[in-house]
Amino acid sequence: MGEVEKFSAASADQVGPVKKPLSSGDRKIYSGLIVTFFIVANAIAFSHLPGNESWLIPIVRRYAGFFGLEQNWTMFSGLRKANFHMLSVITFADGTQKLYEYPRMNLISQQEHFIHEKRRTLFYEYLPGRWGRKYIPSMARYLVWCNEDPKNNPSIITYIYNFADVPKPDPKNWVHFQDLPWHWDKTPYFVYRVKRNDLLK
Repeated sequence: MGEVEKFSAASADQVGPVKKPLSSGDRKIYSGLIVTFFIVANAIAFSHLPGNESWLIPIVRRYAGFFGLEQNWTMFSGLRKANFHMLSVITFADGTQKLYEYPRMNLISQQEHFIHEKRRTLFYEYLPGRWGRKYIPSMARYLVWCNEDPKNNPSIITYIYNFADVPKPDPKNWVHFQDLPWHWDKTPYFVYRVKRNDLLK
């Protein structure tokens, strides 16, 4: 192999690849795309503010999909003021009831965390909030189908929001997560009455 030619910093700058500068037209196109991107990003951010969902989201959704910006700003949502878990009460035609509890992350193993992460996101981040309200009837119908029995069909699906306020931070008396208050407060926040056409059988 031949000896590799060595260059000084000044000489290397002279022999290195020289990129052709952008033309005036290219600069205008790229500048236009960057400006459009920031306009769409800010419109999406404003569309998530209360009062703007009904009119602004339908306008920006198509552009958000094109730029890959469709998302909810839930990662940095501030300190959690309450801990909660979700459950559904399935009431059958004869009056008997059945509880369906969604995955409780504090009660399952780390391996099960990975298995149920998608369900946790759906049931604990979207379903109780304003973004998930439109999906609750579909989730209720799913529970109807899972528990359908021609002899004793479900008649009512009730979603229960179980919660407890998180203790305020106290450096002199920290509360371990295992000692947090039990979710004693129970609020029924959605009741779905099963209709005949909801049943598959």
